[in-house]
Amino acid sequence: MPVLIAPFMNDDPFLITQNPRVQSWSLAHVTEDFTQPYYPDGSGAYYRPLQFIYLRSMVSVFGLLPEPFHLVNLLTQAANGWLLYALALSLGVPVGAALGAAALFVVHPIIAHEMLSASQTDIGAVFILLLAFRLLLSERVWARRIGVAVYVLGLLWKESLLVLPLLYAMTQYFRGRKTWADYQILIPLILFWGVYGVARTIAVPDTIGLHLESWHRFVLRILPGVGWHYLQISLWPWPLHSWPPLRAPGAWWPWNGLALVGVIGLLLWKGNTTVRWAVCWVLLSALPKIPAMMLNGVMMDHWLYAVLIGPFIALARLLPQNRGVLVLMLGVGLAWGVLAHENMAVRGSDEKNLRWTLRFDQPTFVEYRLAALLLKESRTQEALPLLQGLVHEFPNEPSFANAYAFAQRQATSSD
Repeated sequence: MPVLIAPFMNDDPFLITQNPRVQSWSLAHVTEDFTQPYYPDGSGAYYRPLQFIYLRSMVSVFGLLPEPFHLVNLLTQAANGWLLYALALSLGVPVGAALGAAALFVVHPIIAHEMLSASQTDIGAVFILLLAFRLLLSERVWARRIGVAVYVLGLLWKESLLVLPLLYAMTQYFRGRKTWADYQILIPLILFWGVYGVARTIAVPDTIGLHLESWHRFVLRILPGVGWHYLQISLWPWPLHSWPPLRAPGAWWPWNGLALVGVIGLLLWKGNTTVRWAVCWVLLSALPKIPAMMLNGVMMDHWLYAVLIGPFIALARLLPQNRGVLVLMLGVGLAWGVLAHENMAVRGSDEKNLRWTLRFDQPTFVEYRLAALLLKESRTQEALPLLQGLVHEFPNEPSFANAYAFAQRQATSSD
């Protein structure tokens, strides 16, 4: 299985192997977990202290070996399948259909990037989301209280858990729950928004710089293209790569937007309760990804992972329960499983992943990362064309110029 033999890759060097914060336990390091940004250089404006506690725990037990991290990823992904199955049952999905939806969810290839990263975030975030959501929907008071505690931990794991109260309220509404007892659990959930906001503001300065004009342009011109892209890879997840760039809006962007709004409006208007619930799940769970897209200029495949929970459960509830549907789900599951295996095989190291990305797009930072990796391995002749192209395109970027000059010196000395 490719995931179990993958090395540390993607963001793993920044977060694990080259990050002294996770190398040992100390009061200073734990304090930094809660008072410093996620990335050591402060980029991204992310606040995820629980992830550092997890990474430090793994390093303390297993050292700097990638295999245990990948095994935990695999086991967490299996647990996500079981939790989706349990959630589907609680929402009235028949056993066989719930099993099929869970199996398809587990093997969907969009999670390949996260499975290959020891420092994954979305696999753990979906685990916490599903666990907290299932507990909050329970009729037992003690289970709902545990659900609140899991939700608080989830906020400290990844910011996407902020939408869980909205997902809970929306689900209770579509279930026909109208009493105060069904919604009072929202009070502590929403209160923790404030606590989280204060802690995040102290730890992470607001350096994102996303203004109303940026939101207006993104939502009207770019977001429809993102929606169609995610629809395509959710149905036919190939080819996938780690950093698909946001596409510039073409001349047809108004029609793309109108078409997407029309489809959503039609589903909300004509769809039954299950369809409307799934559409609202997609819209709400996608909200936290929009600032990340605007900030980074990419639409990463695994950001779709939590979004697919609603559609998978809805399809399981709506599809007829007969042998033909079972055979179809089995065939789709096998196809997705093969695609997931192949995707992880062709992207199973930093160099493979970077070269795979460059087959489809030419993000500047990917070319630079690949050139730096090749220089580190003394493969100067392979790095030179990449750096030459970057210097030609960005003559005023000092990091590109310095790397190119270094590569030229290395090439000259080796001759």
